Amino acid sequence: MDHIYPSILPHLPEALVQHLLDAIPLCCFCEDENSLLACNDEAVRLFGLSDKQEFLDKFHVLSPSHQLCGTESRELKRHHIRIYLINIGI
Repeated sequence: MDHIYPSILPHLPEALVQHLLDAIPLCCFCEDENSLLACNDEAVRLFGLSDKQEFLDKFHVLSPSHQLCGTESRELKRHHIRIYLINIGI
């Protein structure tokens, strides 16, 4: 599969990325093609977890494998990201 994620995270200090995530008052996480990289405090609170590592470890259990339309969640996410990137000209 083509790389669809504009990857600025590797170029930012980890502490800065975490600070930016924690400033967002909505459940938010960053991922690459294969794994979750980070999440914010709101993600932990939303799922009633003990810490960020628990969210990262249990994300696959917390998320449905398929959406209501029957499409695999991972594929539908990629589809929406592609559309977004096309719409903003990337």
